[in-house]
Amino acid sequence: MSQKTKKLVIDCSVTLAWYLEDEKTNFTEAVLNRLSEFEVLVPPLWRIEFTNAMLMACKRRRISEEWLEKSLNHANQLPFRFEENANPMFSLAKVAIQYKLTAYDATYLALAKNEKCVLVSLDKALISAAKEANIKLINWDEL
Repeated sequence: MSQKTKKLVIDCSVTLAWYLEDEKTNFTEAVLNRLSEFEVLVPPLWRIEFTNAMLMACKRRRISEEWLEKSLNHANQLPFRFEENANPMFSLAKVAIQYKLTAYDATYLALAKNEKCVLVSLDKALISAAKEANIKLINWDEL
Protein backbone atom coordinates (compact mmCIF):
# COMPACT_ATOMS: atom_id res chain seq x y z
CA MET A 1 0.00 0.00 0.00
CA SER A 2 1.51 3.32 -1.04
CA GLN A 3 1.72 6.23 1.34
CA LYS A 4 -0.41 9.21 0.33
CA THR A 5 2.08 12.06 0.22
CA LYS A 6 0.05 14.62 -1.70
CA LYS A 7 -2.50 16.64 0.23
CA LEU A 8 -5.45 18.47 -1.24
CA VAL A 9 -7.97 20.92 0.16
CA ILE A 10 -11.21 20.48 -1.76
CA ASP A 11 -13.89 23.11 -1.43
CA CYS A 12 -17.61 22.50 -1.46
CA SER A 13 -18.09 23.71 -5.06
CA VAL A 14 -16.22 20.66 -6.32
CA THR A 15 -17.86 18.11 -4.05
CA LEU A 16 -21.37 19.35 -4.85
CA ALA A 17 -20.78 18.57 -8.51
CA TRP A 18 -20.37 14.91 -7.59
CA TYR A 19 -24.02 14.85 -6.47
CA LEU A 20 -25.71 17.49 -8.62
CA GLU A 21 -25.91 16.18 -12.17
CA ASP A 22 -26.21 19.64 -13.73
CA GLU A 23 -22.95 20.77 -12.10
CA LYS A 24 -20.83 17.77 -13.10
CA THR A 25 -17.84 18.43 -15.35
CA ASN A 26 -14.95 16.38 -16.66
CA PHE A 27 -12.77 18.17 -14.11
CA THR A 28 -14.98 17.33 -11.10
CA GLU A 29 -15.25 13.72 -12.24
CA ALA A 30 -11.46 13.52 -12.60
CA VAL A 31 -11.06 14.81 -9.03
CA LEU A 32 -13.54 12.21 -7.77
CA ASN A 33 -11.89 9.40 -9.72
CA ARG A 34 -8.46 10.22 -8.28
CA LEU A 35 -9.59 10.93 -4.72
CA SER A 36 -7.99 7.79 -3.30
CA GLU A 37 -4.54 8.99 -4.39
CA PHE A 38 -4.54 11.89 -1.94
CA GLU A 39 -5.00 12.89 1.63
CA VAL A 40 -8.01 15.18 1.35
CA LEU A 41 -8.44 17.95 3.90
CA VAL A 42 -11.59 19.98 4.44
CA PRO A 43 -12.60 22.33 7.22
CA PRO A 44 -15.43 21.15 9.51
CA LEU A 45 -17.49 23.91 7.87
CA TRP A 46 -17.67 21.69 4.78
CA ARG A 47 -20.30 19.45 6.42
CA ILE A 48 -22.68 22.36 7.01
CA GLU A 49 -21.99 24.03 3.67
CA PHE A 50 -22.49 20.79 1.74
CA THR A 51 -25.65 19.82 3.62
CA ASN A 52 -27.17 23.27 3.18
CA ALA A 53 -26.46 23.33 -0.56
CA MET A 54 -27.99 19.89 -1.00
CA LEU A 55 -31.03 20.91 1.06
CA MET A 56 -31.46 23.99 -1.14
CA ALA A 57 -31.20 21.81 -4.25
CA CYS A 58 -33.96 19.61 -2.84
CA LYS A 59 -36.10 22.59 -1.84
CA ARG A 60 -35.76 23.99 -5.37
CA ARG A 61 -36.67 20.56 -6.78
CA ARG A 62 -33.32 20.05 -8.49
CA ILE A 63 -33.05 16.73 -6.65
CA SER A 64 -35.50 14.43 -4.90
CA GLU A 65 -35.63 13.81 -1.16
CA GLU A 66 -34.54 10.25 -1.89
CA TRP A 67 -31.43 11.50 -3.75
CA LEU A 68 -30.75 13.98 -0.94
CA GLU A 69 -30.72 11.15 1.59
CA LYS A 70 -28.54 8.89 -0.58
CA SER A 71 -26.13 11.75 -1.33
CA LEU A 72 -25.75 12.76 2.31
CA ASN A 73 -25.14 9.14 3.31
CA HIS A 74 -22.52 8.75 0.58
CA ALA A 75 -20.85 12.09 1.27
CA ASN A 76 -20.61 11.17 4.94
CA GLN A 77 -18.36 8.27 3.89
CA LEU A 78 -15.93 10.34 1.79
CA PRO A 79 -12.30 9.86 2.90
CA PHE A 80 -11.90 13.42 4.14
CA ARG A 81 -9.79 14.56 7.07
CA PHE A 82 -11.65 17.32 8.83
CA GLU A 83 -9.03 19.81 9.84
CA GLU A 84 -9.72 22.69 12.16
CA ASN A 85 -8.08 25.91 11.02
CA ALA A 86 -5.35 27.14 13.29
CA ASN A 87 -6.58 30.65 12.60
CA PRO A 88 -8.78 32.30 15.20
CA MET A 89 -11.76 34.28 13.97
CA PHE A 90 -9.90 37.56 13.61
CA SER A 91 -7.25 35.90 11.44
CA LEU A 92 -9.92 34.44 9.15
CA ALA A 93 -11.56 37.85 8.93
CA LYS A 94 -8.20 39.34 7.98
CA VAL A 95 -7.75 36.72 5.22
CA ALA A 96 -11.31 37.35 4.00
CA ILE A 97 -10.75 41.11 3.86
CA GLN A 98 -7.31 40.85 2.26
CA TYR A 99 -8.52 38.56 -0.54
CA LYS A 100 -12.11 39.85 -0.79
CA LEU A 101 -13.62 36.50 0.20
CA THR A 102 -16.46 35.32 2.37
CA ALA A 103 -15.44 33.88 5.73
CA TYR A 104 -16.42 30.48 4.32
CA ASP A 105 -14.04 30.71 1.38
CA ALA A 106 -11.32 32.23 3.57
CA THR A 107 -11.50 29.05 5.66
CA TYR A 108 -10.53 26.89 2.66
CA LEU A 109 -7.81 29.33 1.61
CA ALA A 110 -6.31 29.49 5.11
CA LEU A 111 -6.39 25.70 5.43
CA ALA A 112 -4.56 25.23 2.13
CA LYS A 113 -2.01 27.84 3.14
CA ASN A 114 -1.48 26.45 6.65
CA GLU A 115 -1.14 22.89 5.39
CA LYS A 116 1.00 23.95 2.41
CA CYS A 117 -1.10 21.96 0.01
CA VAL A 118 -2.95 22.20 -3.26
CA LEU A 119 -6.41 23.78 -3.42
CA VAL A 120 -9.18 22.34 -5.60
CA SER A 121 -12.07 24.69 -6.32
CA LEU A 122 -14.52 25.84 -8.97
CA ASP A 123 -15.18 29.12 -7.14
CA LYS A 124 -13.78 31.99 -9.21
CA ALA A 125 -13.16 34.30 -6.24
CA LEU A 126 -11.40 31.55 -4.29
CA ILE A 127 -9.27 30.57 -7.30
CA SER A 128 -8.29 34.20 -7.81
CA ALA A 129 -7.43 34.59 -4.13
CA ALA A 130 -5.35 31.40 -4.19
CA LYS A 131 -3.35 32.71 -7.13
CA GLU A 132 -2.80 36.01 -5.34
CA ALA A 133 -1.74 34.17 -2.16
CA ASN A 134 0.62 31.88 -4.12
CA ILE A 135 -1.34 28.79 -3.15
CA LYS A 136 -0.98 26.02 -5.67
CA LEU A 137 -4.12 25.07 -7.56
CA ILE A 138 -4.72 21.61 -8.93
CA ASN A 139 -2.82 20.73 -12.07
CA TRP A 140 -3.06 17.05 -12.87
CA ASP A 141 0.16 17.16 -14.88
CA GLU A 142 2.11 18.14 -11.76
CA LEU A 143 0.56 15.78 -9.22
